[in-house]
Amino acid sequence: FFFFFKQKTAYEISACLVGSEMCIRDSLYIVQAKETPQKYLTETLSLKTQHQKLIHSIFLTNNQKYVVSGSQDRVVAYNREKDLSVDLVLQPQYQVKGVVGTSDSQYAVYGTDEPAIRILNIESKQEVLVEKINSTNEIIAITTSRDNKYIITAQKGGNIQVWSWNQSLNQLKLEYEIVSQDYILATQFAISQDNKYLVAAQEKDLKVWDLSAGSFLFAIKNAHEGRIFTVAISSDNTKIFTGSADGYINMWNMSRRYKVIAYYSQNDKAYSLALTS
Repeated sequence: FFFFFKQKTAYEISACLVGSEMCIRDSLYIVQAKETPQKYLTETLSLKTQHQKLIHSIFLTNNQKYVVSGSQDRVVAYNREKDLSVDLVLQPQYQVKGVVGTSDSQYAVYGTDEPAIRILNIESKQEVLVEKINSTNEIIAITTSRDNKYIITAQKGGNIQVWSWNQSLNQLKLEYEIVSQDYILATQFAISQDNKYLVAAQEKDLKVWDLSAGSFLFAIKNAHEGRIFTVAISSDNTKIFTGSADGYINMWNMSRRYKVIAYYSQNDKAYSLALTS
């Protein structure tokens, strides 16, 4: 199964989190998914946040303890065990461009326009790593692999950088850089669960790399009639899902590189999607 949102949202499947560009600036909405045959979303809760600017990133830690949101001006953590009270407000000197959580629920990883990669220990409330990047282009997108081995960043100029993260030594190492001429949005790349593939969308095209080697594998040209906003890979690496400005969510056969099915989302743009495991 896959889930998607038609507006610019960040979404988590378990206790669902919604931060919308259209309706949320300083408020956060928590939506609990009920296990009914219709799978309706119920029990919506709105709370005031500490953000002064638009919320662009949001995630729920895997241990269900923290909700972490990011905006240009700060990173905020809310403790779900304490009725979503604000547990941390971090205001870095530079603008925050994206926030993601690690699978072990320990860290929040975010990029800034410094540009730099910053890693925050959520429990201790301390930044444990700051890696400044030798570039004039700010980070606009960031994600981590499921095993926390890799951190992937995209810069305003369009380049994608693949970093290996040695947690025991608390070090980041730039493994390689993919040079691009296109602007990469936050939801426009994905890592397969086994770290084998990196998938990225560039305008209407879909491109796939071998993640560990950094070698380009193949491209699907004009995968959509509109710009691709979001991509995801199935857990068995057989399918790629794409959502686009043309209103379609397409499912692609990865080995044969053809479109299996197209779902039309009722004249609305598909900005973000997530897959069940």
